[in-house]
Amino acid sequence: MRPDKLTDPVVFEGSTFLILSLQERLHRHKYWPHGARYDAESGEYVRTKSCYRLVRGGLGGVATIGREIKEVIVHHTGGSIVPVGPAGPMSVSAYCVTDPKPSKYVHDGKPDQRYGRSWPGICYHAWIPYAPETVEVLGQDDDLHPILVSKHIIYECWTSGWWIYNTAGRNAHCYGIGLQGSFSHRPGGEPGEPREPSVLQMELLATWWEEWAKPTLRLEDRDLYGHADYGKPTCPGITAYSWLRSVREMQADPPVELPPES
Repeated sequence: MRPDKLTDPVVFEGSTFLILSLQERLHRHKYWPHGARYDAESGEYVRTKSCYRLVRGGLGGVATIGREIKEVIVHHTGGSIVPVGPAGPMSVSAYCVTDPKPSKYVHDGKPDQRYGRSWPGICYHAWIPYAPETVEVLGQDDDLHPILVSKHIIYECWTSGWWIYNTAGRNAHCYGIGLQGSFSHRPGGEPGEPREPSVLQMELLATWWEEWAKPTLRLEDRDLYGHADYGKPTCPGITAYSWLRSVREMQADPPVELPPES
């Protein structure tokens, strides 16, 4: 892909990746910036009191006076490794804002979350595709001659100043990044789609952490966590969790023990 084919703004260029912003074209709930909850008595969805909100000082991906970021929390998206490109986060944002139809998907007063979450918007600040697209950008070789360099695309869904639904109990000060796919949390995995992140996906996660997250959000390696650390042992899967824990604990190859399932 050539740079002139990009339709979304570039907000950061790293050594091997570009971050493109999708924030302005992702789906939002009809009650934006609020979401909805199902009211069993009326049989309708009503607006929630909680909402997504931009805290002053967090614009442009930089946490300053406003929303202080204390940790990055890594997730898997829990779904398919397709569609590719921006269609991936677009489809998940559509799922996040959908109200499951009462006539089909509400049982005993509870919506079936397989068909929507009724949230204000997508639940990740950033998104790394399973199969990232590439773009050719102008760079230099060792002799400073101009050359074309291939870089992979990561998507920004919300700037860091946005308080969003991401990890229960941690939303005030966390930044959530999603790895596209549903990955095994046990050695050996299960049958079906790929059960661990792609090699490129993990390489981009590591580079993104070093080149963007740590300097931009002013974090250290000890501030890197997985959703498994906060009550969801299946997320982001054993491969990503092993990596982030080794970074956090500064060990080359620590034993892997996920938090126990409750």
